[in-house]
Amino acid sequence: MMDRNDLLGAARATFLAQFDHAIQTLLPHTEANLLKKAEFARSMRESSVQLEARAALQRRLPTLRQELVAHMEQLLDRSFQTAYSNYRPSFSGAMATGELSLVSLSSFEDELRIDSVTKYLRDEVEEQLRDLNIRVALLFGEENVKERENPFRPYLLSRCISNTVDEFVESREQAAVLVEELCEGLAGHAYTLYEAMNTLLAKHGIAAQLQMRPRSLGGGARAVGGQIPADHGAAGAAATAPAGDDGWSPGMIPAGLPGMDGAGGMGGFAGAPIAAPEDRLLQLVTGAGLAGDGALPGMAMPGAAFGGGVAAGVPFGPGGTAAGWQAPHAAPKASWLGGAERAGSVLRKLFSGILPGGADQSAAAAENLVLGLAVARLQVEHAGDEPGELRDGHLRNVILEHREELASQTRDSREQMTIDIVAMLFEFILRDTDVPAEVRAQLGRLQFMVLKLALADPTLLASRNHPVRMLVNRIGSISVGLKQVDPTGERTAVEISRIVEELLGSEAGSVEVFPRMLDQLDAFIAAELRAGQEQVEPALEAVDRAENRTLRFARIVAMTGAALGDIKLDDYLNTFLRHDWPRVIEHAARHDPDRALRYWRTMPDLVWSVAPKLTEADRLQLRQLLPGLVGNLRAGLVERGREGEARELLSWLLDAHKFALRSIDLPHTVPSLAYFRDRFEQFLDLEALQAVAPHQPAPQQLDSQLLEEAIRELETRLELVDRLIGDPPPEQSPSPVSVDEEAAILAKLQRGVGIEIDLGGKMTRAVLSWPDLSRGRVVLNLGEDRPQSVLGVGLFMRLRDSGRARFLEEIPLFDRAVEYLLDTADRLDGVA
Repeated sequence: MMDRNDLLGAARATFLAQFDHAIQTLLPHTEANLLKKAEFARSMRESSVQLEARAALQRRLPTLRQELVAHMEQLLDRSFQTAYSNYRPSFSGAMATGELSLVSLSSFEDELRIDSVTKYLRDEVEEQLRDLNIRVALLFGEENVKERENPFRPYLLSRCISNTVDEFVESREQAAVLVEELCEGLAGHAYTLYEAMNTLLAKHGIAAQLQMRPRSLGGGARAVGGQIPADHGAAGAAATAPAGDDGWSPGMIPAGLPGMDGAGGMGGFAGAPIAAPEDRLLQLVTGAGLAGDGALPGMAMPGAAFGGGVAAGVPFGPGGTAAGWQAPHAAPKASWLGGAERAGSVLRKLFSGILPGGADQSAAAAENLVLGLAVARLQVEHAGDEPGELRDGHLRNVILEHREELASQTRDSREQMTIDIVAMLFEFILRDTDVPAEVRAQLGRLQFMVLKLALADPTLLASRNHPVRMLVNRIGSISVGLKQVDPTGERTAVEISRIVEELLGSEAGSVEVFPRMLDQLDAFIAAELRAGQEQVEPALEAVDRAENRTLRFARIVAMTGAALGDIKLDDYLNTFLRHDWPRVIEHAARHDPDRALRYWRTMPDLVWSVAPKLTEADRLQLRQLLPGLVGNLRAGLVERGREGEARELLSWLLDAHKFALRSIDLPHTVPSLAYFRDRFEQFLDLEALQAVAPHQPAPQQLDSQLLEEAIRELETRLELVDRLIGDPPPEQSPSPVSVDEEAAILAKLQRGVGIEIDLGGKMTRAVLSWPDLSRGRVVLNLGEDRPQSVLGVGLFMRLRDSGRARFLEEIPLFDRAVEYLLDTADRLDGVA
């Protein structure tokens, strides 16, 4: 194998080369993405910040790649200097001289932002990063795996980008946009980068597996990286792993209580009546009152090993057995909670991704084939059960019914805990009356399948984005929301039953089938919401047209106001030029930009024509100008269907021109026609007169005339919720919700989700039938007798903040069960 120092140098060079390649591809994409996001921004403020950030990036593009690589070299050098205190590599000419810091003084501002983007990068490379952390620990001769000691950790990527950006961007808003956009783009290359690092180290014999090191005291061998020697036995090794980052600790999780039966189950539980959730949880985590041996809650067995039955501190004898210790099956299994440990604390660690004892769930233990076969057998046995079969008036919790049998096959308390937690989650799901009973019955059929997947992949309980949780949540949400379009729930129930049947019939019950079923469920929801709703597309197109025309009209009004400036005009003409004639120009611009330009250039002629004519040359010029001027005015108003207004205007003009021709000498001069034409030309924005105007951020409010016109053109039915709710709550600044909370709310805006919204003082139920988040709006289904209703996302957020709108299901089904379990645990802690 290559010398350790040389191998670290090669790894450093590979990391820099991969980073350089990623940056080379990333920068042009970032520039394009910023422009796109600016175009689709929800507000002018947001669009402006993104455009300014893009401009700053463009100015720095020629040298930015080299600057990023240079910063990364500095960070790598310092990171190597601080990695694992017992080893200091040295590279010939590679290490920079002088004191360096991973935190640049110029970028010492918002560490929360760095933490956020670092976590995003970590999530993208989780598996590769875990392997690299182990390999780096081996290279440094360490037993404990610590990511913060890895000189190639994702923190360097986010810090490098932040430090570099902070050097050339003064605005914190622009810096935040650039850092987030660059890190988001880099995440797409990060997996390849870390894969290359692992490939290099694996090629030179550095495996992603730490070695077992024997210990003379403290209970046997030390399992580093989750590897247990075969001669020690699974139960014994799990029971004696010491405290640390590398494994389970018997001292960190208290032992269970006495009172458990010989198999680790609850004596007499299978035949017991259905208990309240608090009682179930109390029984599961303590075993109190189940064996009749007089044990009281809180009576722990000091020193009992976590998940085994070995006294802590007993050294292993020859052959890997503990002196004076019987085989694991001869001692009663301990519960996974006892002593001073609180149920709520343990469960929060579990659901946040940290296994009790400090271990990370990303590295699952080796599969327990015996337990897996037992779960698979029970799944087959119950496959023929009737959905909705009751026991004591409740849907059956078959995991709890077979807990004793399953507990006898577990190797450690992690597996016992997983069985109990999944059982309790289903206990809450099966009792959740917000979900129709027939839907809960179908979900109940998945109990053993979910248990098997949770035992194999602990992140199922910790990650909100796990496919199993996402499908369960989606089924729960549509069963509530789709009552609006499927009152009987028959079609929905049939589709959910089909999905459950396909899941149970899938080969080996693999997790890969869940995303496919989620896609099929979304397709079903879309079909249900589109059935009999042919007006959805025309309604959306009407809003698109109204938005585009409103923006163009606003720009033309702004140009007109700037051109007129402080020119004093008759009230009638002033109103006509500032409000009525811009509609004519906008209407013409839809199909003929040249005609729109001609109408724009009619305005300076009209303003000059009513000014006093003091010379014969002016009078002659007016007579020559009038035929074309009157023709353009009449044509424009007739095209807009305003023949009556055309007659009124021409009648007013006749009197105004007579007065102008009879004017006497004035104390001041009247500007010439050329002056007015030049003035209006200065404020002309040709882009605003294009037939297809470049996309701009959606207007805060649509022009009512333009919207009505678009609706008539497409012969559709459409309601704007903005009109139905009266005066909406004012926009608040800053936003009352954080960025993460807003993102979570937007993620819930999916087809089939039910909401309640205050329409005219009455809370009305609706279903989201078409989320169009890129344009900042959703289409609501308010019932078969109501037209399609369009609601702006920004308005929905304000209504929700003020209590005038809410989701029918604020917390998804699976997450609701998790919260209920945690609340129950907290109540248990309060009385235990």
